[in-house]
Amino acid sequence: MIKAREEKLQQIIHWATANEEIRAVLLTSSLVNPNAPSDKFSDLDIEFVISSFDEFLKDDSWLTAFGRVIAKVVENEEAYDGKNAMRRHSWKQI
Repeated sequence: MIKAREEKLQQIIHWATANEEIRAVLLTSSLVNPNAPSDKFSDLDIEFVISSFDEFLKDDSWLTAFGRVIAKVVENEEAYDGKNAMRRHSWKQI
């Protein structure tokens, strides 16, 4: 599980590096909090800082770059006064 999680993280970093719309990638989970317990089942909580909402919000097909999406929760920018948007996804583990 840990190896698969590390491979997924590297896949995300590679994709973000190749995409000029991505300004920053943040890992925000128990994996980076020294006070939080983590184990082999801990997930990756990733945040992207992007140049423009438009391309990413109009079509979620970019998410398939990381694998087959098996669950999705969408909150568009209207939920955050036009300043943020959120996509919460789960991908099928290899």
